[in-house]
Amino acid sequence: MNKSQNLKSIPTGYKQTEVGIIPVDWKVSNIGDLCVIFGRIGFRGYTKADIVSQDQGVLSISPSNIIGGRTSFTHGTYITRQKYEESPEIKIYEDDILLVKTGSTYGKIALVKNLKEDATLNPQVVVFKRLKSPAAFLAYIMQSDIVQNQIEETIVGGAIPTLSQKVVLSYKIPLPAPREQLAIANVLSDTDALIIAIEQLIVKKKAIKTAFIQQLLTGRTRLPQYSKHPDGTIKSYKHTELGLIPVDWIISTIDECANKVGSGKTPTGGSSVYTEAGHPFVRSQNIGWGKLELSDIAYISDSIHKTFPGTELAENDVLLNITGASIGRCALSDFRIAGGNVNQHVCIIRVNSDKLIPKLLVELMNADIGQNQIDSFQAGGNREGLNFSQVRQLRFAIPKSLEEQNTIATILSDMDAELTALERKLAKFRDIKQGMMQQLLTGRIRLPLEQQP
Repeated sequence: MNKSQNLKSIPTGYKQTEVGIIPVDWKVSNIGDLCVIFGRIGFRGYTKADIVSQDQGVLSISPSNIIGGRTSFTHGTYITRQKYEESPEIKIYEDDILLVKTGSTYGKIALVKNLKEDATLNPQVVVFKRLKSPAAFLAYIMQSDIVQNQIEETIVGGAIPTLSQKVVLSYKIPLPAPREQLAIANVLSDTDALIIAIEQLIVKKKAIKTAFIQQLLTGRTRLPQYSKHPDGTIKSYKHTELGLIPVDWIISTIDECANKVGSGKTPTGGSSVYTEAGHPFVRSQNIGWGKLELSDIAYISDSIHKTFPGTELAENDVLLNITGASIGRCALSDFRIAGGNVNQHVCIIRVNSDKLIPKLLVELMNADIGQNQIDSFQAGGNREGLNFSQVRQLRFAIPKSLEEQNTIATILSDMDAELTALERKLAKFRDIKQGMMQQLLTGRIRLPLEQQP
């Protein structure tokens, strides 16, 4: 393509630069023109002898304190105050920008917020100070592909990836006028505030569900409509091998409630015989905590499916992972995988719905009540595997009344549905933010500055 053709592809009001097409009134700047960078280097490193307890030392920020573009100070390593005072240039303050320069998580960026204690850095992290642009703007542009792509191009070190501080300062970024920098940072910060609010709501809802599980699935708290006898007297409790349970509940094992307990196998040829469509083939990664994870569901042909007649799935089968790192995860089969099959790592529990509501069993299995029993079967707590006999021995306290079973399961399922909706909303806002960063930080979309303070 010749120069005249290149010019024709550049919109009016924009120009071609080293960082791509940007507005004509923007410039290209090196990061080093806008800040300085400091790290813990040379003799100022520290050893195990410098590490102390939290009440005796100062927080040393590591890559694990940088999560999702934000700082988290709920855990950390603490070093002596003497070591902290030795390097004043890397004392960390609000609105400093952090970068992981070494190790497998190189390139992580965070703007320091809500720091309520003295802090410094460990040798894997560097800090940007003396900022000549709004801190939030610089943090966002460092998180964007504009800088992250340059990081990928300049990382060295092989087994231990490392970024050179000098090279980082040479990275080029598009730079609008200060007022527009602030406007962009404000819009993205507002979006982050929405994301944080949703994250906090999810944490709150999960805590509420956990409390409900502890109360409802043990009978410690009865739903009002099931708590009294017909004459209005409060129902009592009785002693059992599982502790106190409501007088009208029973102890039942999987064996007593299930018509089927079994698993499948991987077809000869393994993944090489998977097809683009056909019968769903459910593996352990497809079983989440109370939900199916079908983004990478495999399929097998009808001819292979017919060789596994004993592992065909029906709706409302309870699916339990019985081997591997995900042992104990349990979910309910639905129409999306009905007619499919499972491999040897997934156990099908087909319960008699006249005795136990399948979705209640899923809740029981995923709760501490079920997980503690699964743990008890594992040698040394390694959670290596469950056999069918052990699955059949799992026992739970359940209401005799199917209506009460269903009501409890429905309440918990509704909570799960609410959490799922919030998680989808969170994912949507995260995608929106990524799109906004791509558009705003390159000037493809300009903000109406007259509306900005």
